[in-house]
Amino acid sequence: MASDVPDDQGQSLLSQRTVFNLKETVRRLQTVGNRIEPTNLLVVAVERYQVDGNFYVETGRSENDQSHSYDITLSDGTHLIKCILAAKLNIDVQQNKLYAGCVVRLLDCKLHYNETSLKAESYLIIEDLDCLQIDVPHLQTDSITFWPGASRHEKSNEPLAVSRECYLALWNDSDPYGDPWNTEVIPTKLPNRAIPSITNIGKVVEKWQRVRLQKPYPPILGRILSKARLHYYGKPSRLREKWPYQVYLEIADSTGCVSAVLWTRLAPKYFNSLQVGTVLLLENYDIKKRYSQHTRPVLHNPELKFLEAELSLNSSHPEAVIQLIRPTTIPNDFRLHNVNHQFLTRRQLRGTPDQLICDVCGIVTFVGRWQRTRNTKKGASRDSFWSWRWVHIMDHTSSKPIILQLYSTAQPHVHNQVRPCQLLVCTQMKVQHQFGRNSRSLQCLFLTTTNETQLHIDNHSASTYKNEIIISMLQSWRNSVVFKEALETSAVGGYYSSQHCLPGLKTTKNSFLLIMC
Repeated sequence: MASDVPDDQGQSLLSQRTVFNLKETVRRLQTVGNRIEPTNLLVVAVERYQVDGNFYVETGRSENDQSHSYDITLSDGTHLIKCILAAKLNIDVQQNKLYAGCVVRLLDCKLHYNETSLKAESYLIIEDLDCLQIDVPHLQTDSITFWPGASRHEKSNEPLAVSRECYLALWNDSDPYGDPWNTEVIPTKLPNRAIPSITNIGKVVEKWQRVRLQKPYPPILGRILSKARLHYYGKPSRLREKWPYQVYLEIADSTGCVSAVLWTRLAPKYFNSLQVGTVLLLENYDIKKRYSQHTRPVLHNPELKFLEAELSLNSSHPEAVIQLIRPTTIPNDFRLHNVNHQFLTRRQLRGTPDQLICDVCGIVTFVGRWQRTRNTKKGASRDSFWSWRWVHIMDHTSSKPIILQLYSTAQPHVHNQVRPCQLLVCTQMKVQHQFGRNSRSLQCLFLTTTNETQLHIDNHSASTYKNEIIISMLQSWRNSVVFKEALETSAVGGYYSSQHCLPGLKTTKNSFLLIMC
């Protein structure tokens, strides 16, 4: 187990002022077939990305070596340098031996020039290293700059040796990662010029089905009733797609509900701002036949009509126009469906059928550690994992907890904030019944995430559930003596010992997989 050291002692462990001349040193020794002297450096960042045809040209690697690679940002305490990790060392990342904050000892590096490029950029490839059992977690690296010879590309938030412009989350393909995903789009007033031409969703789809609608299609106004987790569809063979992402939404007005898909660069631009309940004005969209393998979410709106069409929102040809609209500026003539919830308490869950989709909320009393299993889905990379953890929440109706199995919901900032005593709201969760072997008796009931699950911490003023009675009851119960006694047994991390509640991965994977081409 790695041990923490103070900042001043951690600084002394590093090989001082070696990054400045590291590339030149490697180049000089490489020409005579020698290795560098062992060099201790701090790992500032470990970033994963999918390789493509450019990667093999840029690095000289074999196409059979790997499907994903890692860029490692290192520091000597004075400068930063970004390097490529050799494929044989990927296992050190996957076993969590190599991570941000640890100290490594470089043993062998290789400098590779891309001779096909006019820029003549070179890449430092780490061929061998030792992961020291030392952490320097509090060393301030924000003020450390890249070494003077670093290229613009090395300083950017883009992978070193591929044509794509995005990194993937370290452990899964569903979570957004990096600064491009932090963009916030501010809702605006509904433009007066658009009001006369806004057409009902149902009417637009009906005309399109009858081939009586010409482009550009009229503007539509709708509310987001469901938001799916982020979908990455990148393949090593697809070189032109710089941002191979999809964001699936369900948008509705009074005439029906239609699926909408944001493609490529629109995903990082809008993903953070699009929330369930947001009102959108859409223009320059395309309409296609709905993808049959895409699952329909359970929206708890019995009068809602689902339309068999799909709105495609692209970043070019043509570039879609997406505006977030403040609901208070919308005339009363436009009737939009509200977001309905079906919150169940712990007592009500006892009699629920298996596979029921519902919403739950409660006060967190247990937060388990993250667990990972290699993703064995057809077509998945061996560098991709299923990540999940167990969480217990309690409400005022029972002394027993609601057991949650939380997979990635493309909300890493929310997952990182889940702690005891917080109000946790989980929407679009699926009930799972766990039976004993050769037994019809129910051993355990828990809820797992689906493709449309959204998590919320405490009560947000703009949330669609803020007026639910159960929320106010939980807020009051959190101040009661009964809850404070229950909180005394709360815990974080550790080993989850309720073996009868551990389902097979096959069961849980199928509960929220989104099948796409």
